[in-house]
Amino acid sequence: MTIPNDVISILNRDPALSMRIYPMFDVAFSDKEHSLRYFVNKSAIIVHSWSLGMYAEDPGHLIPLLPKIPVTNNIFLNGIPTKLLPILEDSFDKIIVSDPCHIWTLEDPPRQQSPLENLTKNDAPFIDKNWTYHSDDSFLYISHCIESQKSSVIRDERGKPAGWAFSYSYSPYHVNMGGLLVLPPFRRQGYARKITIDLSSKIFQSGKKPLVHVHTTNYASQKLLQNLGFIKGEEIFFGRIQFKESTE
Repeated sequence: MTIPNDVISILNRDPALSMRIYPMFDVAFSDKEHSLRYFVNKSAIIVHSWSLGMYAEDPGHLIPLLPKIPVTNNIFLNGIPTKLLPILEDSFDKIIVSDPCHIWTLEDPPRQQSPLENLTKNDAPFIDKNWTYHSDDSFLYISHCIESQKSSVIRDERGKPAGWAFSYSYSPYHVNMGGLLVLPPFRRQGYARKITIDLSSKIFQSGKKPLVHVHTTNYASQKLLQNLGFIKGEEIFFGRIQFKESTE
């Protein structure tokens, strides 16, 4: 689905902070395009599809849109700017925050190193099994990411993945990196650094810039990104709205 011009004009106010909204308009991530709805008010937008996304340069502009959110406890809050949390907490029964993260971006390509392999579709079952957010439905998503976007992997002597990272989604400006994992036997060997540099380089070669969401308590990843020149940006969170009146 083509992103409407009125949506683009709002998202372009802060392309990094509004990053999570772009892929909600991409039918490759959902078979429910017909259910997508969005609501705009000045600098604010709410998008409801397979998840709920929102952004507002002026948080006050979001308030008139909040009554349009459907009453269901199954709505996933998809990377909401934390600065909007007070308004949401005042407007709804309860906001469940599961993953507070900071946005990290890299403005200049990293120093070149020997290129790493890409993950392949044959790796998808193993990557999915070891993914932090593994679920009954995650395999198709992981397969899509591996087959359609950038990834990097270091393999062991048997050719199995020992450490890897892949890309989740993209916008006109950024590619969202994630899924970085080095298996325990291979840690403290610089794998995470090599993988992050390699995937960042591939993203720059595609004409975009890398963007990473890192949990606020993941100090090891924060230190790695800082050492590689990534810039720490605003905080976002994932979670859901809990409605007392919902029967779901």
